[in-house]
This record gives sequence, C-alpha cells and structure tokens, in this order.
Amino acid sequence: MNKAILAVCSLLTAALLFGWSLSNALSAPPSVSQVSPQGGHLIESVPVQGLLAPGGGLSYLRIVDHADRSKVFRSPLFTTRSVDTRASEDSQSLGVTWIAFDKRTQALP
Repeated sequence: MNKAILAVCSLLTAALLFGWSLSNALSAPPSVSQVSPQGGHLIESVPVQGLLAPGGGLSYLRIVDHADRSKVFRSPLFTTRSVDTRASEDSQSLGVTWIAFDKRTQALP
C-alpha cells in the first residue's frame, strides 16, 4: 500500500513539474521577433529552458496572426544554432529559411 501511494505521489509530482515547464515554455518571451514581409503575422524565435530542454539550446517558432492574436502557431523544437529567421512570404505560405507555415490550412509541417 505504501509503495502504491509513493508511486502515485511521484507521478503527480512529475506531471505537475512537466505542466509547469510546458506552461513556462509556451509563455516565454522571444529572443528574436519580426513582422512577416506582408505584415500579417509576427514571427518569434522562443528559447526553451527547464525540464523540456535540460541543457538549453532548444527553441521553437511562434507565429502570431496580427488580425486575430488568439491564433498562435508553434513549431516543433529545434536546436537554437539552426535558427535563421530570414522570412519569406507569398499568398500560400509564410516561412523562414528552413520551415514554412501554410496560411490556408494554418499548419506547420
């Protein structure tokens, strides 16, 4: 019985720590921020720290729709060294050198 209680407490603690780390990562300030070439979106590179990136060195792109700021899109994590945020945009997609955001489907690959 004591082992079961200890296991449940450990799982709850781990879940709370993970949730806290995830919340911090989603609301973290960007290290680089720029408006898309056509002005409809804000492109931000956000560094991740804590349990999600124990040694640091990871970031994600956060794309915010200027027309509706509640529409926020995030890329998968990538190494911070690979960040090249030169933006390109046309009627179909918005992207940086290595990833494109499909504006029609509002999705990252």
